[in-house]
Amino acid sequence: MFRPGGTTAAAQFTMTQYASNSPQVDATLRAPQAALPELLSIAKAYGVTGLDKISGAGNLSLDLHAAGPLKQISSDQVVKTLNGTIDASLNNVHYAGVDISHQLTLLLGTAPARQKDQGFTNILKMTGNILVKNGIAQTNNLQAVLDIANVGAIGTADLASQALNLQLTAVFSKGFSQQASGANMGGKNVGSYLTGTFANSQGELVLPANVSGTLQNPRFTPDLQRMAQMKLKGMMPTGENPPGAAPSILGGVLGQKGQPAKGQQQQQQNSVNQILGLLGTKKKQ
Repeated sequence: MFRPGGTTAAAQFTMTQYASNSPQVDATLRAPQAALPELLSIAKAYGVTGLDKISGAGNLSLDLHAAGPLKQISSDQVVKTLNGTIDASLNNVHYAGVDISHQLTLLLGTAPARQKDQGFTNILKMTGNILVKNGIAQTNNLQAVLDIANVGAIGTADLASQALNLQLTAVFSKGFSQQASGANMGGKNVGSYLTGTFANSQGELVLPANVSGTLQNPRFTPDLQRMAQMKLKGMMPTGENPPGAAPSILGGVLGQKGQPAKGQQQQQQNSVNQILGLLGTKKKQ
């Protein structure tokens, strides 16, 4: 057990078959309420890269385990053996390199999208649970409060390659939504005329988006199919719950929840195509 600053962490390290040509390492790290600044300092001291662009406050609860050949302990291969959980409760996080708010407004195609790219993101609050399995971090309830929108995220991040496969649901504040709608519709608050968005019952613009690329260079694209499914099922999220029904809707889009009967499936597909057609987008077969 060690206490860097005010953070208490317990680590266990075991080596087996040490007399053989392939000794095995088994390591566990537990930190029930670790302060983010201290964790970042520890990571930097141990040569972990990719976190130098992150700063902020709040706590992370870690329970991680890694096991594998000793010869891999100094390479990225050890990351692929990571398993465990991470619970996040962070605030005032500064992420340098990417302006997420700017990227989201670009997808809207609105006049406010022409605002200058700041080159960083300020996240007022971030909460969620992350499951790590064989070096792949997965979440279905990550939420972040930005300056113009509340964002829910589900999907995965490869901790070794830093590759992203995320589905975001951004619910823009009512004030920003009115400004964006007015810029495109001459003051009329009609969110459905904006690229890939709909307005919910509270007048907030909702934008589903996909995020690919890497942590260092994420790529944002509108998710028109998921947006069509939201409208079809009448499951529009709000700023208080940006993920909304995103996990179940995503499962339906990807066919993870079981296939409907053939006639029902064709009817649903026709409805989706009609909604996509209203947006001027034809679904690719």
